[in-house]
Amino acid sequence: LYCDLADKDRSALPNFVYLHPLHGQDLVVSMHANRIDVAIDTVGVTGVLGQDHVLQQFARRVAPAQCGWLGSWASSAGVFDYLITDEHAAPAAVLPDYEESILHICGGQWSWRPPVCAPALVAPPCLERGHITLGCPVRAFRISPETLSAWADILARLPRAELVLMGEHGTNAAFRAELGNALTHAGVEAARIRFQAHRPYDDYLSGYNDIDIVLDSFPANGGLCLLDALWMGVPVVSLFGHWLGERQGLSILAAIGHAEWAVRDVADYVDTVCTLANAPQALAITRATLRQKMVASPLLDRRRMAKAIESTCQLLKDRAADVAQAVSSKERARALARHQLDSWLARDRRLTLAPTSNEHLAEIDVSVVIVLFNQAGLSRQAFTALADQIGVNFEVIVVDNASNDATAQLLGRLDGITTLRNTENIGFLRAANQGAALARGRHILFLNNDAILHPQALANGVRRLDLEGSIGAVGGRIVLANGALQEAGCIAYRNGSTLGYGRGRDPRSPEFCFVRDVDFCSGAFLMVRQDLWKNLGGFDQVFAPAYYEDTDLCLRIQDAGYRVVYDPSIWLTHFEWASTSSEQEAPTLMEGRRAIFAARHHERLALRVEPAQSCPVRDRWPDKQRTRILMIDNAVPHMAAGGGLPRARLMVQALAQHYLTLFPLWQFEDDWRKVYASIPETVEVMLRVGAAGLEQFLHERKGVYDFLLISRPSNMAFVDQLWNRRPELFEGMRLIYDAEAIFALRDIEQASV
Repeated sequence: LYCDLADKDRSALPNFVYLHPLHGQDLVVSMHANRIDVAIDTVGVTGVLGQDHVLQQFARRVAPAQCGWLGSWASSAGVFDYLITDEHAAPAAVLPDYEESILHICGGQWSWRPPVCAPALVAPPCLERGHITLGCPVRAFRISPETLSAWADILARLPRAELVLMGEHGTNAAFRAELGNALTHAGVEAARIRFQAHRPYDDYLSGYNDIDIVLDSFPANGGLCLLDALWMGVPVVSLFGHWLGERQGLSILAAIGHAEWAVRDVADYVDTVCTLANAPQALAITRATLRQKMVASPLLDRRRMAKAIESTCQLLKDRAADVAQAVSSKERARALARHQLDSWLARDRRLTLAPTSNEHLAEIDVSVVIVLFNQAGLSRQAFTALADQIGVNFEVIVVDNASNDATAQLLGRLDGITTLRNTENIGFLRAANQGAALARGRHILFLNNDAILHPQALANGVRRLDLEGSIGAVGGRIVLANGALQEAGCIAYRNGSTLGYGRGRDPRSPEFCFVRDVDFCSGAFLMVRQDLWKNLGGFDQVFAPAYYEDTDLCLRIQDAGYRVVYDPSIWLTHFEWASTSSEQEAPTLMEGRRAIFAARHHERLALRVEPAQSCPVRDRWPDKQRTRILMIDNAVPHMAAGGGLPRARLMVQALAQHYLTLFPLWQFEDDWRKVYASIPETVEVMLRVGAAGLEQFLHERKGVYDFLLISRPSNMAFVDQLWNRRPELFEGMRLIYDAEAIFALRDIEQASV
């Protein structure tokens, strides 16, 4: 069990339960070490309770089978493989809207143990008071304007009724004001609304003795708090919708035999409350019998739920056996993708990637060319992410190299694509050229079928090419499935070998956050101007069937006078090598093509170093003649900051024609959007290092910079101490001191004091 339990709660666990902390550790490493077969999350897709950390870990795959049970508002978009629920929370009609496979638990998804501190039942308060008291224990953030409007209608229909908001509402001034304004505007007197502040649990339960009917919120329903009300004999009226979080009330009420208290529309919601309110004797009967009805229901049958979860886990373990047995990350990615594809195909789903006809579009921005050979599961993931791209007009051209798996079935479910089917596998290069020949876009994107685009990737690529006519091709920040960086642009060495810059590093590190000219960008995501592509004749057939064709193209683009650029706003996840057909195929092909590439570009590569002399942070900049400058100042020079920073901003803008790294000595964090709104996005800004990390930074970048520019006397004094202690860190750098202001008069004045 992974849970952050308080010490007082640990004693309640049986001896056979091993407890691990949920937060403060790498769940992927821990769960893999414990050989977890099935991971079940009970909080769901939400940002509360530190759940964002858990979801990030699940996205990295903590187990062969991953499930969500309770808590989820809707689909997890692939974080979970399965959702454990019931036929009321997720009926057959809504299953096509979920990415996950739905597992229905007979008797309902809820299992509950009543509180031992619950007070004895009493008669409904309306019998003594002569009017109905309505209550709502649901948290304030769930109570929508639609809910408030329905409550106003109810109070108008029941002119003597009161409404009690239970829990945190009593101290939430903003909510109280919003509620008061909404109900007052609807003609409800403020005196009819009461707030019951948060209480200890047993006192909170006693509070239901003052409530006749509980009103659930919508579209987001309450959860466990509804069970408390029902246990105290209070009927709950709920309104259900489409997604899981909108059907929690129905799921609970159906489990205890009162599905009639859950309704589909607002009018029925209001009518149901009023019908219950106008039958006080029936409320008294409900009060006296509801608890026993719950005892006899599946809701309190813990053995039922234990058996259901046990059998479900065994089922999922067996299903995911091939994932658990995978000996490499590549095999695991393939197995998971196959499972997800099988589930998707079984539900007769379709995917639209672009309009079936683009004739009405004034212009297609980019033609996306994808070459397939088997690996239909990975391809479905790539197409799904591509379908989510917005802000750009694109077409999709698919070339199938005679796949013999489920690729044909997959393509038959895709709308809005152009498909070419080859009778044999002619390799990536020739197939890519085939697809590009049909392109109608201003630009062409070559995208691997094992790559998943992040939001806005297409639009950001198009924006970069449209922004600067000197750019011939653009690539992005490619992240591996484990969350580490695959590359932020690539480096070519003298012998033709290559390196993905930043491989294995944190992709959010500052050195990967600025726009940079590069030797080349890999074909996993390579966007090229179509007119330039045609002029260069596409990928050169000499590199067929694959490998080094992208590297060769990028160098030919530069020979033609254009730039190849890395844009960090383009993000994608790449299941590296997952689409290749054998372990040995790729390395063997790459070595043969390397020799061809090195011979063809001998003159340009002669300016590069050999791999043995490589310094990636230096070699990432392709122009070896351009000056490299390290500038140290207090902070990022935002125009509105003052204190000499507007002047520093002008200096940065003037120096941006060189390779410039800005080191904010006394500023650790900043908003990257604001950073590059103030200074050119081609400037590297070393945030998250600060004065404490300067020495290590200089050690790691020894020999990289030609000039060191230091602004302000205080910063010069700080660096001077380091210089005196470790002069070797500054070898090869010429010092430029910028006093920022005339300090002589200040120094004279200070000396006289």
